[in-house]
Amino acid sequence: MNLHLGSSESAVRALLVSSDPPTIEQLSQSLQELAASTEVCTDIPNAIRLVNTRKFETVVVDLKLGEQSRSVLERVRLSPSNHTTVAFAITRSAKESAYQLSPPKLRTVGEGALDNALYFLNLLEVMSRQKTKAAAA
Repeated sequence: MNLHLGSSESAVRALLVSSDPPTIEQLSQSLQELAASTEVCTDIPNAIRLVNTRKFETVVVDLKLGEQSRSVLERVRLSPSNHTTVAFAITRSAKESAYQLSPPKLRTVGEGALDNALYFLNLLEVMSRQKTKAAAA
């Protein structure tokens, strides 16, 4: 399932890959407050299709979707239009992050989804400000 939230005129385009309703609600709401255009995808095949066909400034993947969730992160790095995209993984623990993820440039922080989400939102706000300044210049 795919759901588009926010304006197509947004400065920041984000892809959120998760099937967890509380995670989707919390991050989607925060992204909307930052005026980010967000695609919410609840399954891996559609997420990979989106990464292959659209440009995103950030991609957030919930590892609770299983082993294939890592393939979304790998596709981000291989995609010509998304290879510089900031990618995040929502994990249950930092230990899970260290063992399951190895792509370069992947950021993992904190001990769980809330810490990751807060770090992500702070970074996204900085990115949004930078794009707004660049557009105004």
